[in-house]
Amino acid sequence: MSKDQDNTKRRLSTREDFTAQARLFERVPLFLERPLGGRKPLDLYRKLRDSGTRSFLLESGDDGKGGGRYSFIGVEPDRFFRVSPEGCLETGPDGKRRAFFPTQSGLRKALKGYLSGTRPPRPDGLPPFLGGVAGYFAYDMADTWEELFHGQKRRQLAPSPLPRAVLMGFPTVIAMDPLEDRVFLATNVRIPPDADEGTRENLYLEACRKVESLEQRLDEPARRRNGAEGPFFLTEAGSNMEKTDFLDMVRAGREHIVAGDVCQVVLSQRFTARTNLPPTDIYESLKACNPSPYLFLLELPELRLIGSSPEVLVRVRESRVLTRPWRGPAGGGGPGTRIGSSPKNCWPTRRSGPNT
Repeated sequence: MSKDQDNTKRRLSTREDFTAQARLFERVPLFLERPLGGRKPLDLYRKLRDSGTRSFLLESGDDGKGGGRYSFIGVEPDRFFRVSPEGCLETGPDGKRRAFFPTQSGLRKALKGYLSGTRPPRPDGLPPFLGGVAGYFAYDMADTWEELFHGQKRRQLAPSPLPRAVLMGFPTVIAMDPLEDRVFLATNVRIPPDADEGTRENLYLEACRKVESLEQRLDEPARRRNGAEGPFFLTEAGSNMEKTDFLDMVRAGREHIVAGDVCQVVLSQRFTARTNLPPTDIYESLKACNPSPYLFLLELPELRLIGSSPEVLVRVRESRVLTRPWRGPAGGGGPGTRIGSSPKNCWPTRRSGPNT
């Protein structure tokens, strides 16, 4: 597709629409929509990501056939949230502390403050996520939200060297829709309460420069690698426990199943290796050898998190919640399908439908 053809299908939020919304709402998004041109999410991510910065790629590989239509890229976060057993620490992009929330609900309070502000309704035809937070929750985050061992002080989770959760706030997000061959560049603008007409127009022009700068990077030649150049190395992976200890866990788990304490137990061990391979190359290798349609690459301050999933775990759209657990109901998987003999293991047959 020629650049002239590209421009005929390029759409940018108008100054009139932006300033009109800025008079009514505290947060106003600005959109730039253009053809995707058949380009792949990882190729765009390599162009937008800068080595050493924080960013994410959430990719759906099934082009909408199973419900995962969109892929998302986030760059240049303006906020970081780290959860430890002591509470939630909020920092800016410069690493300076902005606030600390010491209670179990600290993360909720921090996110409520960051995401606050009235917004205009999202126009039809736009992707569902165009700004917000992205990150991870570790398994031991459950210990932050509830009392796992019911006051038994001798029992506790094994300590982890990593935060229980890390989330990044992204005012700017790039969404790709391969089904319609469209890419959306969106940036969300905070409107000061005392903003006059001149201020609103300046905010519009600044947001335009932001998305147009990203657009220029999309049109640059592809950069194969961001970060370290060869020679590359990968050391042998080592476990965080001895083989005999893991086998003891397996035996204990089987005994609990036989005793009826649990019906299933998931045991794990952590393997660690050192490498200087770029995260994007590791992600590309995972994508090539793993058939799962959903993949993620999170470049966080503490670590790079790369993985995949065969199915949606949970999705929230407005007031509707969709869950598709990988180990779902047997048989056809529709309402009323039984997994076991207990009524608890039956899909609800009212106010819901299969995969809706």
